[in-house]
This record gives sequence, structure tokens and C-alpha cells, in this order.
Amino acid sequence: MSNETKVAQLVLAHHAFVKALAFKLAPWPGLVDDISQQVFLEFLAKQEKWNLDQDLRPLLATMTRLVAARWWDGSTVSPLAAKAARSLRATSPALQKCPNRADPTP
Repeated sequence: MSNETKVAQLVLAHHAFVKALAFKLAPWPGLVDDISQQVFLEFLAKQEKWNLDQDLRPLLATMTRLVAARWWDGSTVSPLAAKAARSLRATSPALQKCPNRADPTP
């Protein structure tokens, strides 16, 4: 069996494992496919480094954690948090005026 065939079989055999771990580690569920694809891209890019005869789950688990951690760093999560904060600040004055209008005393 050629090395490419073996690698393809290993990727298919471990796809569900990586995807399940990515689901646990992703900042939001929509990134599961992106994380798992990135893990396998990096795995394939360095395939000559790996010993394909041993269990790959520890290696793939570590790679999945590292890729997911990149999504959690400031470059990804901070813009989303800033957008949520702007949205909250935009609605805050309106929310502060609501109790004043509901108060029956002038």
C-alpha cells in the first residue's frame, strides 16, 4: 500500500474523532468543520514527519487543541466581543429610559 493511500485511510478513520474533539473545543459550533479541516491540512503538510504505524489520536488531539486555541485568541474572539459590547452600549440608553416612561409619577 502506498504512503498516500495509507494517509488517506488514516484521515478517514480519524475524521470523526477530530470533529468530536473540535466540537468540544470550538468557540462556537460553526467552526467545527473549519478546525477539523485545518487539523488535517496541517497533518498532511507534515505527513513525512509522523510515524503512521502508531496510534495517531494523541497527535491529532494535540493538533486539534492547538488549532482551536488559535480561534480563541484575541484575533478571533476579541472582534466578536467588541461587536457585542457596541451593540449593548447602543441599546443601553434606550433601556435606561424605559423605567422612566413606565413610572406613573411625573
